[in-house]
Amino acid sequence: MCQNPDGSYTRKVYSGRHNFTASDGSWTPIDTDVTRQSDGRWHENANSLGVDYAGSADDAALTSVRLDGSHAIAYGLQGAAKVTPTVSGPTVTYPGVLSGTDVSLTTTATGVKESLVLHSAKVATSWVFPLHLQGLTARRESDGSVSFVDSSGAVQAVVPPGSMSDAKPGKPAVSQAVAYQVTTVGGEPALALSVDSVWLSDPARVFPVTVDPTVSSTNSSSSTFADSASGVDNSASSLLKVGTRDGSEKANSFLQFSTFAADYNGASITSVSLNLFDVWAASCSATAFTVNPVTQVWTPSGVTSYPGPSFGATAIGTLSQAPGAACTNTGLDPKIGAWMSVGLSTGTFVSWAKGGDNYGLALTASQTDQTAWKQFASTTSAHVPYLQVTYTGNVTPVVDGQSPANNATVWTLQPTLVAAAHDPDKAPSPLTYSFALYDAATPTTVLASRPWGAPSVWAVPANVLVVGRSYLWFAQVFDGAAYSTIQVYTFRVEAPQPPITSHLSQNSDNGLDPSIGNYTTSATDANVLTAGPPLQIQRDYNSKDPRVTGAFGAGWSSALDAKVVEHQDPQSSLFYVVVTYPDGQEVSFGRAVDGSFKPPTGRYATFAAASPGYTLTDKNQTVYTFGQPLTPGCTAATCQYGISSITDANKRAITFAYNGTHVATVSSGVSGRALHVSWTTPTAYTGDQLTKVCPPTSSTACSGYTYQSASRYANTVLDLGPRSYWRLGESSGIVANSLVLANNGADAATYHNVTLGAAGPFPGSTGATFDVPDGQNSYVDLTQGGVVSKELFNDSMPMTISLWFKTTDLEAPLVTFSQDPISKGSTTASGLDPALYIGDSGKLHAEFWTPSGTAPITTANPVNDGNWHHVALAYNASSGGVQTLYLDGAVVGTFPGTVSIGGAPYEYLGAGYLGGPWPDESFQNQTPVPTYFQGTMADVAYFTTALDAAAVSAMYNAGHASGQLLSG
Repeated sequence: MCQNPDGSYTRKVYSGRHNFTASDGSWTPIDTDVTRQSDGRWHENANSLGVDYAGSADDAALTSVRLDGSHAIAYGLQGAAKVTPTVSGPTVTYPGVLSGTDVSLTTTATGVKESLVLHSAKVATSWVFPLHLQGLTARRESDGSVSFVDSSGAVQAVVPPGSMSDAKPGKPAVSQAVAYQVTTVGGEPALALSVDSVWLSDPARVFPVTVDPTVSSTNSSSSTFADSASGVDNSASSLLKVGTRDGSEKANSFLQFSTFAADYNGASITSVSLNLFDVWAASCSATAFTVNPVTQVWTPSGVTSYPGPSFGATAIGTLSQAPGAACTNTGLDPKIGAWMSVGLSTGTFVSWAKGGDNYGLALTASQTDQTAWKQFASTTSAHVPYLQVTYTGNVTPVVDGQSPANNATVWTLQPTLVAAAHDPDKAPSPLTYSFALYDAATPTTVLASRPWGAPSVWAVPANVLVVGRSYLWFAQVFDGAAYSTIQVYTFRVEAPQPPITSHLSQNSDNGLDPSIGNYTTSATDANVLTAGPPLQIQRDYNSKDPRVTGAFGAGWSSALDAKVVEHQDPQSSLFYVVVTYPDGQEVSFGRAVDGSFKPPTGRYATFAAASPGYTLTDKNQTVYTFGQPLTPGCTAATCQYGISSITDANKRAITFAYNGTHVATVSSGVSGRALHVSWTTPTAYTGDQLTKVCPPTSSTACSGYTYQSASRYANTVLDLGPRSYWRLGESSGIVANSLVLANNGADAATYHNVTLGAAGPFPGSTGATFDVPDGQNSYVDLTQGGVVSKELFNDSMPMTISLWFKTTDLEAPLVTFSQDPISKGSTTASGLDPALYIGDSGKLHAEFWTPSGTAPITTANPVNDGNWHHVALAYNASSGGVQTLYLDGAVVGTFPGTVSIGGAPYEYLGAGYLGGPWPDESFQNQTPVPTYFQGTMADVAYFTTALDAAAVSAMYNAGHASGQLLSG
């Protein structure tokens, strides 16, 4: 192998044996040349076979072939004269060993090629070779060959059927009338060889005539030829025949390169040539031969009939080259000839390198033109055929990032694990991904795994994770040849905490915190002195509180609102409960496998199941009992329980009695005194806004309330726990920030040619206007140019996308994903999903793409009426998957199927490709092209949960109805 100036490599791949493993374990080239050693014999220089020749032709071991430590073949030539050899490279020649006869022995990579050179018709036509065998027995086969078998009957070496040819210039005569017999001489086995004397005596013979017996080890040949003149196994032959010798005898030859895939797995192949040594050519002029890929399984020894295994009709290489000395090599001297190199198209070899079917190559030539007849050196010769391959090595793929981030906390029992990766050379195959998950307490045992596959995401299966425990995981990618390095991440599972209400508290001083725009206050409406827990009605107000259902109205909390709400996992089992404390703060406790409940990190409290309901014990040993069913007839894991008692560390308690679902009486068990709660208090409203509250005993001692217009929409969205939330409310710049501060800006998007500061859908809100000014492109890039998909929409299932829009446009994309960036101008890639778009009809279409086809959910009426609309598309991955489209808080329709959009990493608001199979647009069934939204868009949120109808309705109501903040 050598490295080229451009950084590529060129390497030779041999069809037959070219190297061997030396005694020291090194990989060593075979050297078939011979050297005389101290024992007086001529030994092959380097090979795992031990081949050596006698210093004199009359030696009983004229030739010796040691196959291994237990098997060897040696033979002499009966009646041979005491003749010393002449030596040239791998060939040892004994001249005049018999009358008019020379013996030439040539070492090959797999054994010995012997030639008896007959100088006239008066010489002997039969010969005897006494055999000296170790661990072997000679056996004649039905095809005329001779096998050497071991004690188990396995063939260790063969002498293939012989042939002979004369020296007629241009077109030597060839005869297969060469016969072997296994006999005995002096009680020892011997090989008898005879040739047809009539053919030899034919006046047309041109001498010398060469008879070709060969000894070759088995399991070493990876070539053969199929000859119409003889139905025999030619795998041990040192020659490969192609074309037609005389118009009747026809031949094709075959080569195997079975290690190619292992040698070049992952490589980018740029050129390939096949190199053959031409020993004989019928014409000294250039005549063509071709190379074709074989199309069926074959073995060298199994090819016994013409035309041999099938091969492709289209050649992958053709060469016409003058054969040099090969056309005069009538004696088929293996040292004489010319190397020929035929360039091959690379497609076949690229397929081989990727693991495609590799059945080898066929060598063919004209079956009618006798001048194209050639005989190449085979894999059992000293000139082994080889491929010369130029390639660049594979570059290991890289995992760019994993999500969840290292040391993250996840709020689900089935988080979606995501890997972002790339393959620098995009070869040899598309990336596949695998995932593995471990319990941090037992990091050597795989807890769950996802086998290799194309999706770059994996949703952890149900019933694997437990609340309150930590886990290790990694993703690895494979490009068909190399594996990425492993980066082990950890995460902890906890119950999801309400993003806003879990952090509510009362501000100090005057209750105003201008740094976060928050106002709090407290009031005590009734207080009865007693020992034990306070017997009072105290309420707390927080302007950040998005709830409007408390006993004292929007933003107010009291003990009358304290309760427990159960939440299910996707399998409808109890996942966690949310406890509403008397001060309004909400805290989630996750349910463990053993039935216990785990508090969030940093919270010191014990939560336990009771009958009915639950108990909560805080760090001061105060016990809150929630035993009042608020949802009679509820099914498991969907119930709510109101507070029924509060007991201090000294076992003193107050109890709550109910009238329906409302607290009616609060009683002290110590004093016996009680507070009675009436839910029909004299009030005054302006619309649905409370402006005055009077005590039951007076119509004048009233409290008044004033309000200012505002919106609780952002608080409502954040309380649902979005993965990212872009308000699109910046007044300048190109960065669209996410309101989810925990992302540390990692999900920031980029504005392109949009107008900022437009009036939004609700009081105090602004949006971004996409007006495509002067033909420029207006959009928001959620992937920051596609460098990293930011894990958004990348098959992160389940998921929901929610936004507000206002437009009069047609063919208007709202949210799109694509394999190619829109800057490309058009795309033929299959990775294309306009998940939310307005069609030519003005109707809204929605679908996260699924392999089952393109059939988006469509609104009944147009939405391009110039009014603000709220849209949400939710995907629930459970039970095969189902998508639900909501418009203005109401369900439009559903679509079943498993979402698969991981191959579309470019994600846009207000732009994207339309075309292909997507309906109701002018580019349908055409090449997709970029289209752009004209209108205004605001408050885009992405969730890694499938929001239900109640959550979507809450968002719509929070935005559709003007909110009012208490101002006095």
